Amino acid sequence: MDTIASRLAAATLITTRHLSHVHPLAAAQLAGQPAGSAKMALAVLILFIAMVAAIKSTVRGLSGLLSMLFELLRALASMASIMSILVVAMGAVVILLLHH
Repeated sequence: MDTIASRLAAATLITTRHLSHVHPLAAAQLAGQPAGSAKMALAVLILFIAMVAAIKSTVRGLSGLLSMLFELLRALASMASIMSILVVAMGAVVILLLHH
């Protein structure tokens, strides 16, 4: 996951550079565009890579949070089972004391 952003950027740059080999009409449109649009496309690409990196770190943080939440739920479930066993045991003791 660490290298996906760099590989995506490299693939996009290679694709845009070799666009003339793939489709002549698209290459003519790309060549006819002013130089500012190429800078704008590069800026959009950099923004996209930054967003992918931010989403990656967010997902990693959420996975840690979810694992802690599952551990908390596991602890609560064991506490609830212990409490239910104690309630049943206390009920049995009360019933035995009332009958004597």
